[in-house]
Amino acid sequence: MDSFVQWSQLLLILSILIILHELGHFLPAKYFKCRVEKFYLFFNPYFSLWKKKIGETVYGIGWLPLGGYVKIAGMIDESMDSESLNRPAEPWEFRAKPAWQRLIIMLGGVFVNFVLAGLLFWGVTYKWGHETIPMESLKYGVSCDSTMESYGFVDGDRIISADSDTIHGFEELTKVALLNDPSSFTVLRDGKTVNVNVDEDFALNLIRSQKVGGGFGIRFRSIVDSVLADSPADSVGLIKGDHIVAINGKSTVFFRDLRRQLKSEKGNVVTLSVLRNGDTVTVKPKLSAQGTVGFYPNDSSAVQKATLTFGFWEAFPEGIKSAVESVRLQAKTLVYLLNPSTKVYEDIHSPIAFAKAMDTKWNWRVFFSSMAYFSAILGFMNVLPIPALDGGHAMFLVYEIIVRRKPSQRFMEIAQMTGMALLLGLMLLAFGNDIFR
Repeated sequence: MDSFVQWSQLLLILSILIILHELGHFLPAKYFKCRVEKFYLFFNPYFSLWKKKIGETVYGIGWLPLGGYVKIAGMIDESMDSESLNRPAEPWEFRAKPAWQRLIIMLGGVFVNFVLAGLLFWGVTYKWGHETIPMESLKYGVSCDSTMESYGFVDGDRIISADSDTIHGFEELTKVALLNDPSSFTVLRDGKTVNVNVDEDFALNLIRSQKVGGGFGIRFRSIVDSVLADSPADSVGLIKGDHIVAINGKSTVFFRDLRRQLKSEKGNVVTLSVLRNGDTVTVKPKLSAQGTVGFYPNDSSAVQKATLTFGFWEAFPEGIKSAVESVRLQAKTLVYLLNPSTKVYEDIHSPIAFAKAMDTKWNWRVFFSSMAYFSAILGFMNVLPIPALDGGHAMFLVYEIIVRRKPSQRFMEIAQMTGMALLLGLMLLAFGNDIFR
């Protein structure tokens, strides 16, 4: 049932975005009196799930949910139907229209996506506000893995700013590092302000660390929340509220210290010092082969979440900022992707991963937030100057406007096939990554 809800939300989001994106092409095409032969949600190789001809246009739903399309007469597109282009251009064909009109038609989809992303982020911000974890609410600061320690961060730091950019919430850390490439961070450590200098690879190293559960975390105490049945913790009587303060005499007040000590004692019998109701008790469990005791931690005093609320017009710039940041994050990811040494290609995801990231219960806030984010991604991806994408068509139209000469039909066909092959390769990579995981 959980998977059904997740896939239902994703499918509805993609359907809405695809229809609106294609309307961004359809409406200006009709306005400039182009004949639109097909308007499809999803692709329909060999057959359609549903179709109906209204006027001169066939509206339909395909069976392959990887996109959609409008087929405009007189245009080389993914259908690769070039036979009609060998005849003289008709007044109602795309190729007969001035280049500036064709450019508007091609960019209409991404325009809709970017505007929609801004409007949706605006609405979500106004309706639900911004959930944040204020830096000042981190009672014990942040925890750092070995990579972050190598840059000079230490457990307990409260990170104040990156260069001149104030970091208000813990959730902003990665975003600020990725977008702004800071050269130093200002942290509050033991009541003193300290500068931590980082290099140009910091953001990439932070992302790599986060992939394996590292990077920065919220520092919290080793307090038991629940115990797994038939686990070492269960066998020695650990209970909810127990605070494990030491292993074999070594301090483990904080959970990261506890986890580190447990891993070094895999399969061994250890002595745990436990603070329980003001008293210290000692238990001696035998750890699992993975170095675990068998409990879930929770320290409710370690952090206090907050929700920032905005008035109707106050939410507008916040919504636009969220949309712009979403596009900038995609652009930065693309820069990393073009450098194989970063191995960012391993993080390209298919709809499988997007579905798993959706809420298992229908959640309108998550639904509209996800739609806004996906709309920004769809707009950015389509505006890239890759043949077969809107940006590729727009690139050739700008060339035509500048040099006052169209690229040859044969060149456009080859470019379209090349772009489609590239997109197919990216799809296979994305699905391969998720299936492998």
